[in-house]
Amino acid sequence: MILVGIGEYKYIDDIGSGIPNQEFVDSVLSQWKFGKKKKGFEKITYLYNEEATKANIINTIKKEFGAAKEEDVSYFFFGGHGGYKNGESYLCPYDCKSSVRSSIITTGELKNVFDSINGTKVLALDSCNCGGFIGKGDNHCLENFVDIFKYEKKGSTTLTGENYKVLVSCRSNEICQTYGYNGLLSGVFTYALIKGASDGFSADVNRDSVITLQEMYDYIKGRVASLGYSQEIQVYPENDHFPIVEY
Repeated sequence: MILVGIGEYKYIDDIGSGIPNQEFVDSVLSQWKFGKKKKGFEKITYLYNEEATKANIINTIKKEFGAAKEEDVSYFFFGGHGGYKNGESYLCPYDCKSSVRSSIITTGELKNVFDSINGTKVLALDSCNCGGFIGKGDNHCLENFVDIFKYEKKGSTTLTGENYKVLVSCRSNEICQTYGYNGLLSGVFTYALIKGASDGFSADVNRDSVITLQEMYDYIKGRVASLGYSQEIQVYPENDHFPIVEY
């Protein structure tokens, strides 16, 4: 598993939501146990703030997942800024620069990296306008704080296909919001995911010790709405029963 959390940026004068500190996240992920042998993750790699440069994110994905086999499952989580312009969503790494397209991670770039990885890819993205990564949202959304993508629109690419299981925090035309809890701050999407997939495992509706992609989506969507937030959680594929959490 790779977790990227950016709460502050090098060049952007605006804080990101990021994800909770490593100690807290470890306490959550240590509860996840997979298969008959109830094994945890083989390795969890954290990239926080200054560690989460574009080059380091891309290289870490290749390094940690490059040897994956068809039966393996690779998890990637991103919490930070993002945007959408000219038909493509993008993530903002720590060293993203305003008006410099090459400094961000586009849908196409992320897809190219993950398409080369064998096995199943489980991605959870908590950033503004991230619905475009799975083709969910309006093409005429507001431009984000990073004034980039002044180029001819390319062909549409999305993180979809039979080996992708993806949860995103909003549509491509929506802004995500933060939520404070237990002295921590993260996106409300991240908060709901943590609440559903730890301690009482509230997302496990049928109590079979497995949380499927659809169960996780339904829980996060309902939890975010119950808190009064209007952002629309999205999933790919819909009605999918792949087990993304076991305990």
